[in-house]
Amino acid sequence: MTTEFLALIALYFTCSETAEVRMLDRGEVEACTAAYTEVKLGFLPDVDMATYETMTSVERAEANQAGYAGYVAWRVANPELVEEMEAEAGRKLAAVDHCINRSTSEKSPDPAVSPDGWGQAVGHTGETNAEVAPGGDAYTSDATYGDCDGR
Repeated sequence: MTTEFLALIALYFTCSETAEVRMLDRGEVEACTAAYTEVKLGFLPDVDMATYETMTSVERAEANQAGYAGYVAWRVANPELVEEMEAEAGRKLAAVDHCINRSTSEKSPDPAVSPDGWGQAVGHTGETNAEVAPGGDAYTSDATYGDCDGR
């Protein structure tokens, strides 16, 4: 298995991890679908993307099933590598947006129960973001107070 193919599988794992925590936009869905298709085709020695695109729908279905069976067999044969790669995908995702994988208690509360009514965690009841000293506002360095690109 080549380094490039492992990188493609890693990309698919990142797609999968992302889809677990949020909806993918249309571009992401298309890119992830293409990556997953390429992963499955990577387990078929005689089928590349160009060949796949010329197949009938029945042939594509058969190729998808055979490729998926190869992918599943690879996962079963490499559980430690799969676990490591999936964990790495989760770490990359968390590094890109540290807000995604935080526990519920660290996320902003529901606006209906939020002290300021806007869904922004603001500290003690009655305290607002407007009362924070300059340079220490709700958008700098503390995820508890909104340092998640305004989320």
